[in-house]
Amino acid sequence: MIGAFLLSVAMAQAPLPLHDASKPCVDHHFPALAGEWVLACDSRRRVSTAIHLTSRRTVDLPPSHRVAIGANRVHVPGHGYFALGSDEASVQETSIRTDKTWPSLSIDVIATIQEDGTLEWANESTGLSLRIISPKGRWGTKPAITPKGIAWVSEGNDGDTDLWWTPIGSAVPRPIDAGPAHQRHVQASGDWIAWTSGKQIKLWNTVTNERESIEAETGFNAPISLWKNIVCWEDRNPADIDIRCSDGTWISRDGHQTHPQRWDQWLIFRENGHVMLQTLDVSQ
Repeated sequence: MIGAFLLSVAMAQAPLPLHDASKPCVDHHFPALAGEWVLACDSRRRVSTAIHLTSRRTVDLPPSHRVAIGANRVHVPGHGYFALGSDEASVQETSIRTDKTWPSLSIDVIATIQEDGTLEWANESTGLSLRIISPKGRWGTKPAITPKGIAWVSEGNDGDTDLWWTPIGSAVPRPIDAGPAHQRHVQASGDWIAWTSGKQIKLWNTVTNERESIEAETGFNAPISLWKNIVCWEDRNPADIDIRCSDGTWISRDGHQTHPQRWDQWLIFRENGHVMLQTLDVSQ
């Protein structure tokens, strides 16, 4: 069990509004972080722009409702990969073309749940691709990819949802968490995956088999966020909704703070229709 809020993470400054990133998007996962960039939408609610968090430099992307996010890179269905340089250089388009719906991205592996529940993934560098037709994934959810394998949410046998896993390069699925509660909102970062299970957030290191859990009675209006093994979530209290993270970060302001997304020292969230950026002091 993770000790709740043992480390106090200092706020380097008050949160700042990101006005250019605050337009609503068709996909409720956006606006979203892609490393040190935030992906923002246009007036037609399509992801179309990447904004650097410190320089505010902007680059244009092919407008799309369905974009996969990696560390400082994205995949736009029908167009390929775009590298968002940490030196704030221009975006580089690759020659690879795929057409996935609601895709997830990790290094060269891209995965998606098709409308019939089939899990499909492909390694774009090796050409390996596989399909799993059972257990069926829940349409509209995104798989979580680590170097070792892929996790996804499926329909359970008792009217709930379960979490399944298959190693990269094979099609031998097994349940990770098939308990009586709903298992959902699965996320991946490096070797870690995290998901919600009833009133808990659970974490699993897919290499070391280390497991952790956090008590979090929130209702989860939005998916959790995972960076390394630090998870952030919406914390419901009698007054409003705040943001909590497992490293001690706590964003508590007037009104609701929702949809947390964490990358290193950056945390974005939504407040009164605006995307807010909180820079954290993680040097302690």
